Parts: sequence; C-alpha cells; structure tokens
Amino acid sequence: MDYPLSTLRSFADVAMDFRKLEPWKYWDERQYFGIENDRSGEIDWVSIMGSRGEHRSLVIYLGVQGFQGFNKLVAGPDDFGTETDQRDTVLNQIMLKIYYGNRNEMEEEDLEIFKRLKINPKGQYQFFQVRSFMPYHYPVMPDQVQLKYITDVLRISILLFEDYQKAGLQLVEGSKHLMLRSLENERNLDFYYEEPPALQAELALPVLHPFLLNRIKREVPRSDDLEHCFGVMILTRPIKEEGDDCPVFPSLLFSIMRDSGQIHRIQLIKDSSDHGALQKFMLEELTALGSIPATILIDSSKAALILESLCDELGIEMFLAPDEEEFTDFAEGILKMNLE
Repeated sequence: MDYPLSTLRSFADVAMDFRKLEPWKYWDERQYFGIENDRSGEIDWVSIMGSRGEHRSLVIYLGVQGFQGFNKLVAGPDDFGTETDQRDTVLNQIMLKIYYGNRNEMEEEDLEIFKRLKINPKGQYQFFQVRSFMPYHYPVMPDQVQLKYITDVLRISILLFEDYQKAGLQLVEGSKHLMLRSLENERNLDFYYEEPPALQAELALPVLHPFLLNRIKREVPRSDDLEHCFGVMILTRPIKEEGDDCPVFPSLLFSIMRDSGQIHRIQLIKDSSDHGALQKFMLEELTALGSIPATILIDSSKAALILESLCDELGIEMFLAPDEEEFTDFAEGILKMNLE
C-alpha cells in the first residue's frame, strides 16, 4: 500500500510509543473498551492481546458484527463448537489489527514500511504488522482511512493507559465497560461507562430455494432406512481469481453416504458467506439420490443452522455428529490436500 509518507510516519511514531508502554503486561484481552466511531456511527471495541506473553497486539473489532466475532474468539471450549465451527469463527472476523513481532515474522510489504521510514528497530517484538480483516478474506494492508483510524485509536489507547496507571481508571465497572467519545484536547479523555451490546442469537435460515423444495416434496419419495451426511468446510488455503481485490477462503460443500463413507458429491463455493449455497446443494443432492432420507448427520453448528428449516419442511431428523468416522476421515483427507 503506497501511503503518504506523513501518514505513515504519524502511524509509526504512535505505534512505537504504544509498544514502549507494553500495556499487555497490565491488561487482559477480555478487558476491552469501546470507542465511538464518528465515520460509521457505531461503537468499535478495542482489545489488547499479549497478557500470556505471546501475540502482542491491539485489535479493533468493528461494530456489532466485530463484537460478536470477538466474543466467539474468547469463548470457552464448550462454547466454541466443532472444529469446523472454530475454523469458521477465526476466518469470519471484521477487525483492524496491529501485531508486534520480530523481523522474521514480517512480510515484504511490512518491511517496506521500515525501509521508507529509514528505521531499523532493535530487540524483540519491535517490528509491527498492520492488517485489515474482512469475513472469509485473506488479511490485507489497511487503506489510508483505516490506517489513520488505527493511528487515532493507538493514540487514544496511550492516553487511556496513562490514566489507567496514574488515576486507577477502570476498564470495567461492574458489568459496564469503559466507553470513549473523543479527545476533548490532547491530554484528556471524554469517557463514560455502558454495557456492551447483548449477544445476538444465531437463527435458523428460512428456506431460500422454495421452488426446489416444492419439487422434491412432489417428486422424491421418502426412504425410512436411508441416512446421509452433509457438511461444509472452510478451506485454509485462500484463492484469488482475476479481478479479485484480495484472496478469499472458499468453502467445500460435501455429502457422504452413511456407513460406507463414500463421498457422493463435492462442490467448491468461493463465497463462504453464501449460506443459501448449502441449502441448494442439499436439495440438489436429494434429487440426485432419488430419496428423502429419514436422518441426516451434520458436521457443524453452522451447517445445522443453515439446513434446519429444510429438514423441518421435509420431515428429516437432523443430528449434529462431527465426530462420526465419515466426517473425520473426510476432514483429515481434505485438510491434508489443502496444506500440501
């Protein structure tokens, strides 16, 4: 990204000032605070990572969607879902992030910043890497507006940390979290406390392909003995086609014959946020099978939410069973191929 030198220098100066404070020694990533974003009109949520001595970062989770993603990331193992759900959570984030690491962790575009500024940091964790994350997209360098916003948030965070050390300012007051409106001047923060937004329950999707559904109801017989497996896997290797701004993480939709483990059908979907694609895939698969199964097994909570309404309409009993041999063998084979 070809940033103006003045913008880049302002960012680098405040990024290095923030690093010197080492706030991760005092704050836990769950002690987040909010900042009113004048541009979006939403509250963005800032978390300082690194209290466990690794992954020293400042992360800005953007708006309500970003906050939802943050809460999934910090949830306990019992709330994190299956391995497929975990992968989906990690890749389905909307945030801005600055990470502090060593030179060997930086990519060429990161090192170019230091070359332009003619600085060569010494010591551990003195280099920084800044990225913009969008759902199912490979992280990229932020644009100029985003970089200026990250600079402002770093500057605010420095003032907040200084007040935190000197005046004992609390990030959390009961169930309420610290909220920052703006900078009234160069040294004082305008703040108040407020409860973060309630977590939004994930709802089953309505039937998105009624024509296909009604045709199956009319033409496809039911089989009380048939069981089938359906799943969705987000691949860890991104793809980029001509015209794409950045690489994306595609999804692999699949169906497996129960017990035999035979893969019956696979389809690659470039847009992992296109939940209707899995519904359509299932309906087309039932047409190809020529039978409506009595039971289907699902590999993830996400797939279950997407297919729940279809199963209700077709009278299919659905079970979340990610540990079934059919799923584990398939996942092991696909991930191995994906990483090679």
